[in-house]
Amino acid sequence: MKMLTILTSLLCAHVATAAINPADSLIIRFGKASRVAIYAPTKGQLKEITKYDLNRIVNDMVSKLDSVPEGQVYAVNEQNGKRYLRDTLIVVEKTDGNVTVTVKTGESSDNTNSYSNQPSDRKTRRNRNYSSNNWRVSTDFHFGLNTWTGATSTPRYNGASYELDPLGSRYAALSFTQNPAIVRNSKLKISIRYGLQIAWNNFMFQENVKVERGPDVVAFATYPSHLTKSKLTVCNLELPFVPQFSVYNNSRKRAFNIGFGGFVGYRLDSYTKIKLDNGDKFHDHNSFYLNNLQYGLQGNIGIANLNFFVKYNLNNSFQDGRGPAVRPLSFGITI
Repeated sequence: MKMLTILTSLLCAHVATAAINPADSLIIRFGKASRVAIYAPTKGQLKEITKYDLNRIVNDMVSKLDSVPEGQVYAVNEQNGKRYLRDTLIVVEKTDGNVTVTVKTGESSDNTNSYSNQPSDRKTRRNRNYSSNNWRVSTDFHFGLNTWTGATSTPRYNGASYELDPLGSRYAALSFTQNPAIVRNSKLKISIRYGLQIAWNNFMFQENVKVERGPDVVAFATYPSHLTKSKLTVCNLELPFVPQFSVYNNSRKRAFNIGFGGFVGYRLDSYTKIKLDNGDKFHDHNSFYLNNLQYGLQGNIGIANLNFFVKYNLNNSFQDGRGPAVRPLSFGITI
């Protein structure tokens, strides 16, 4: 093996400069205090390190460390490739009891990348990033369709009078949620999603009817002239609470997720809108004997970046005895 060459202060300055742009690293700990850190410019070159005989490198270098002053850097440059790959520079530095091995490949010294081992700083940065992602507020938009489930007809009501247009009855919501992890590793995450959500349920009627508030009950009255549009819109402020289970691929991107939980909400507003053939529009803001308190179940499922949701109210839209016994069912996509 060629003689070891003591790198001058110029090499030390280069190592310090390279520390500004840290590379990918592999840190091997032995016991409580000893560790070996291996650095490479890219992940690909870090994987290429498996082609080196690291046992021979460590044996060659450790045998020389007893005579090395603290902070001094030694290097081995093998040209014939018997022990190490051809045109490979191995730099070993001992500082405060730590041994750092830096691998440089290629013809230009510009590819050399090394920096001092500071595990506490690296751990602090990882914890800071984890904490930031764990409590980050997400803004999501939900778009889908509505329908009513339950009795097709109830006393005083003909089910056909409040039959909905399946494509015209739309759902929209805006949510601000957090999703802190309970269990998390590189492959899976178990978390709880919660926050605030504003939801609009639009119920578009097929028949030529208008929703009206009567003295005791809500009425679906036939309108005297033809309507091009007639709908009832209910706006709720909701609190979702959904346990989530997520699976990640080797690139640490979410491959699959599923969640199931519930929500509770309060009615903020409700109104009807009708549109005549001549284009005239009329709105009527009223409670229409709707239940102010809304609650139910909701779930979601996602594959990669494609996410679907479903919501089902456990209580009726209208107060008991004042309207048909129907419950909203909403489903669609989340973006």
